[in-house]
Amino acid sequence: MKPLTWTELRLDDLLSDPLVALVMRSDYVLPEVLRTQMYAMRRYLTQERSA
Repeated sequence: MKPLTWTELRLDDLLSDPLVALVMRSDYVLPEVLRTQMYAMRRYLTQERSA
């Protein structure tokens, strides 16, 4: 199975992630630090998946 890149993830898959869904569906903005950590974790997981 070909590794997924971040851009290849379907929106449905993204929204099924509870954390992403929370961010996408809420009106408030996460604190900058938490958002940065979340993006860093996603980048890490994406790199792991394609390794």
